[in-house]
Amino acid sequence: MGTKDAEDIPDFVQLFGCCHGGPDRRYKVVETAIEITAPEHPILRAVKPVTVQEEFYFKLKIPPQAQQHVPLVKAMIDGEAQTVAYAWDRPDGGRSFGFTGLHYHKNWEHESYRRLMAQAVLWSLHRDVPATGGDRLNDIESRGGSRVCRDGRPRDSPRTTDVRGWQSDMGVASGIQGTG
Repeated sequence: MGTKDAEDIPDFVQLFGCCHGGPDRRYKVVETAIEITAPEHPILRAVKPVTVQEEFYFKLKIPPQAQQHVPLVKAMIDGEAQTVAYAWDRPDGGRSFGFTGLHYHKNWEHESYRRLMAQAVLWSLHRDVPATGGDRLNDIESRGGSRVCRDGRPRDSPRTTDVRGWQSDMGVASGIQGTG
């Protein structure tokens, strides 16, 4: 969602629908409740406000033809509600979703955080998001809860290195598996 060089901003915004780049980019680490601003949007089905500690980028740049640009989530930063997640139906028929968070793994423990990301992937791919939200994507009970890593060890145990040499300390997050 960002670029440091100001000359890249127009192209970046045309593709992704938003940008936090350039010499005037702003970010801050805050503990705040995220506010759902477009509850009717499919990405936000069954997503509830949640308090997170996060590094959010804000004062985002949006494309000039932003008719289909939808702010989804806002966070209070310096006393002002700032857009930190958005959806964009691009003029070319594609879809873009952006979220300026995802800096701290601890936030994956919140169901609404996982749901936001999983449903954004579905929506971006022009897939249906179930009317009650992506419950199947967020069912981690059968996997032992979010305190268990994908290799089955307790989340608080030491990191492991897999055959690719990647270290993993990330728990099972809503059926989306990744490495830390």
